[in-house]
Amino acid sequence: MHGGAVPMEKVTLSLQKKYDDDLLHSDDGQRYINGLKILRLGSRGATFGQLLKSLEELNETAEKARVLVGIENRYYMREYPNFEELAVIFRSMAGSMIRYWHDTGHAQAQENLGITPHEAYLKEFSDVMIGVHLHDVDGYTDHMAPPAKGRGSVDFDMVGRYLKPETLRILELKTAVTEEQAEGAISWLGEKGIA
Repeated sequence: MHGGAVPMEKVTLSLQKKYDDDLLHSDDGQRYINGLKILRLGSRGATFGQLLKSLEELNETAEKARVLVGIENRYYMREYPNFEELAVIFRSMAGSMIRYWHDTGHAQAQENLGITPHEAYLKEFSDVMIGVHLHDVDGYTDHMAPPAKGRGSVDFDMVGRYLKPETLRILELKTAVTEEQAEGAISWLGEKGIA
């Protein structure tokens, strides 16, 4: 499931522009990203509390139905939940039916845009992870068939180290990906023991 968004301006295009201009990893770029994080935090208002309340209500229904619910890490900075919010969710809902769904492309795009390192999500939340969306990234363009050639591609060997046999795996690709590319991705991921 997706958790909604913080009521704030969209900042992704400006982040992508700074990435394209190779400015994100400078001191000014890091100050810019930190400023956006502070803006996001200040813009949350009561919305994060409402998300937690909704998750508690959803958990009650999920417990009755005996269904696990995976909450996904998101692509856009303004979307819920970010890394820190996921930590709050899983600490406050320990033992619940609410679990983690890892999206490789979203996590890699977040890393490439200077927001949160990809592996941080897996290190912190793999113990409650139930599934993964598998796709590759070039820069900040996601939903590409693995292995995408280009800068910032997902380290699938790293991802694979965190997957358990029972982890659900879904290849999530953009519509422009051909059937042959999708088949190649499945074969390649299978050779790595990921698919």
